[in-house]
Amino acid sequence: MKINWKRLGTTVAILLLRLLLTRCLITGVTQPASAAKGTHITVTVNGYDDNTPSTGAETDKGVLCVLVPTDWTLDSATYTAQEKGQAVVHRGVLISAQNWKDSATVTVPPPAGMKWIAMLSDSAYVYADTLFMEAKVYLRIGPTTGTCPL
Repeated sequence: MKINWKRLGTTVAILLLRLLLTRCLITGVTQPASAAKGTHITVTVNGYDDNTPSTGAETDKGVLCVLVPTDWTLDSATYTAQEKGQAVVHRGVLISAQNWKDSATVTVPPPAGMKWIAMLSDSAYVYADTLFMEAKVYLRIGPTTGTCPL
């Protein structure tokens, strides 16, 4: 049986925790319309951070949380980030971040049968203008079949 994800429009709920306190904005989410149990999917999240620019020694790491069914797992995640009008691109991996998962769970409790997967960029960076990012999150679908109200 395939999972039907069209039920609620944008299907994987994405929360950039910094969005709650800053001017981060998710501008797009790309994902498959359905997936079979036990398969792998890729979710691409695009957005930007229009906060006050970093200064000198101050550096920022990116935080990304994804709301998924409890039997799904994170395979891996990567990101790129680029300053507005600049050729410099930050690339790296997003690593599991239990403390941010706990924060997301407290801030936005997941519905029954759902959980937060939290990730943090592997390195910090300094930026002087709007930072545009793209994250690719590689997930493994669990064994549960049916429609997931994501």
